Amino acid sequence: MMNEANIATLNQLCDLRLVEICGVLVRLAPGEEDMEELHRTVLTWIQKESEPERVERVLNHLHVYDAFEDLSEDEYDAVAAKLFACWNEAVGQIDKTIRVEKYQDYGPTLTLYRSRQRTGA
Repeated sequence: MMNEANIATLNQLCDLRLVEICGVLVRLAPGEEDMEELHRTVLTWIQKESEPERVERVLNHLHVYDAFEDLSEDEYDAVAAKLFACWNEAVGQIDKTIRVEKYQDYGPTLTLYRSRQRTGA
């Protein structure tokens, strides 16, 4: 059963906030205020991964297990489905090139990234 804290977390996560830093689309975590630290994090990942899409996939992932506590497996899956729907609706209004993915990693996991045209070599 979802408690008040989990409901509040779900509502915060459904309120998708995105910023672009150095050409990389970044999902702001609830309460994230330190833009200088976020900028440094993005630059660090850009140095590790040259493709912006890969950087976005890493920085924007969310393990549902880490954001919510004491849910059943079915509830974790339901939360992931709800977040997937919320994020898809939000990005559809922002930019049609943004993709949301839901997959199993460490439990239900979501990420988002901007789909870019790949140039052939």
